[in-house]
Amino acid sequence: MSLAGELVARAAAREAAPVFVEYGAKEHRSVWTGAEFVRLVHRVGCSLDESGVEPGMRVAVFLHNSAFYAATIIALLSRDTVFAPLKLDYRALELSAIFRDLQPHALITESAHREHLAPYCGDRIVLIRDGNKLGRSEDSWSSYRPNPASPASPLGPPPAGTTAVADGTASINFTYRGHGYPLGAVVSQAQYRHGAEVLAGCIDAARCRTMLVVLPMAHIYGLVACVFLPLLYDITAVLCHSMHPRRLHRIITAEAVDFLPVVPEIAELLARFPPSDTSGIGVELLVTGGSRLTVEQYQRFRATLAHEVLNGYGLTECTPASLNLRGRARSGTDGPPVSGLEVKLAEEDGELLIRGAGVSRGYYRRPAETDAALSPEGWFHTGDVFRLADGHLCFARERKATRKVNGLMVDLAEVRTAILRHPRVYEVKVALDGNRLRAVVTTDSGSAKAAIPTAGQLREYLGERLAGYKIPQGIELTGR
Repeated sequence: MSLAGELVARAAAREAAPVFVEYGAKEHRSVWTGAEFVRLVHRVGCSLDESGVEPGMRVAVFLHNSAFYAATIIALLSRDTVFAPLKLDYRALELSAIFRDLQPHALITESAHREHLAPYCGDRIVLIRDGNKLGRSEDSWSSYRPNPASPASPLGPPPAGTTAVADGTASINFTYRGHGYPLGAVVSQAQYRHGAEVLAGCIDAARCRTMLVVLPMAHIYGLVACVFLPLLYDITAVLCHSMHPRRLHRIITAEAVDFLPVVPEIAELLARFPPSDTSGIGVELLVTGGSRLTVEQYQRFRATLAHEVLNGYGLTECTPASLNLRGRARSGTDGPPVSGLEVKLAEEDGELLIRGAGVSRGYYRRPAETDAALSPEGWFHTGDVFRLADGHLCFARERKATRKVNGLMVDLAEVRTAILRHPRVYEVKVALDGNRLRAVVTTDSGSAKAAIPTAGQLREYLGERLAGYKIPQGIELTGR
């Protein structure tokens, strides 16, 4: 059975049981039973068919976390399209690079987000979400053009080579490796299945009944842990559209959540603002990944948030790659490599190399970057340095020029490129200071092309070009 077929069958078997529970604005709660969710998948699929979405097409998806998001992904999978889960945060510089490489046939987006994507729609099929319905936009997009101050392609024409993807490809997931532009990792259906299976084994999914979903489904960690895992292993997924910690604590209690997959930064937020009633911990299992988890955090999260804490490591090209096992977790480690994965550390610097069924096939239309990351023997160079301790991987540092800000990956070269495009900027240095991005910007005082910006004006300039979390919080301006 195909992956999409299995997901639908598992949901259908839970006919009257809740599959997704959503908390929207003002504590509004909606429940999707298995039967209702299957009908939603069918409705979305019919809308795709009526709008002309066909097998083999590449479809860019810009949606908020929701049961509708999950239904859309399954409907796309069942039609053998190739979906690209993308962040609503992305702006001109990121979108231009992604659309240049991906060249999607169709876009699916929220109604409120359509203006951000207008310059990239052209003659493409554009489907707009309105509540729990999906319809083709009849707007004319030909009059929209990218902002002339932000050229559509800072890196030249589209990459040469075929646009075809291998059979079994599920999605193209954009990530960063320090090149200064995003790369589309080609992810197979087998990779998603493998990720859900090994995660289920590590957490003993049969013991998990209800999970809280706060991870973004646009990330592969969110897709694997919050869409494929709960549907395949009969776990009720509770989605909250707010990150307010006290609201999350109320939902955890009200829904009897026993499984919480997060990044350490979200766990830190929950631990910093504990519930009013601290008489007992209701969450049985907390699984963290995406950022380093310190020994102190591990101990504090066990004391305040969950009976067990499992930390792991993964990346877009392989999720998860390692994870502590339920009942055998160790603090200060990212766990042993998951089943079906070979690992070794490079002799020269300890970079983690991995290969196996759960590893991406490379980067879409980027053969040079693929060759740099994948050896002829199939070893994927993660760009992260580790050490081994009694069979457990322990993260040491990032070797590639990317950093994590509140659990989100930032390519320092991309931020530098965006700042350099201001007409009065001469040189830029970008670095991570703790958990804050800082930039030292040298302005060109001898030019009359534009006024020298203040730090606030430069942030506003960057807000049109980069996702908000990539904009340096500290900007120091100097003249030359």
